[in-house]
Amino acid sequence: ELEQMGAIERIPDPEDGRAKLIRFSRAGGRSLLDGMRHLKTVEAELAGEIGAARMQALRLVDLDLPAATTAMP
Repeated sequence: ELEQMGAIERIPDPEDGRAKLIRFSRAGGRSLLDGMRHLKTVEAELAGEIGAARMQALRLVDLDLPAATTAMP
């Protein structure tokens, strides 16, 4: 689906003719960077509302979520 959307592209692997490499297309790379800039803006606005210390705590909890949810039955 990402390839059909133009976000990624498959290219021949120069070291292995049987393989393909997957990479962001130019448009996909730009979209990723745009999304990251938008996320920074949203995080800055949120930090302005809840304070830097609470924002840091939120980031730390966010880092722990994947491990905590995989341990759930």
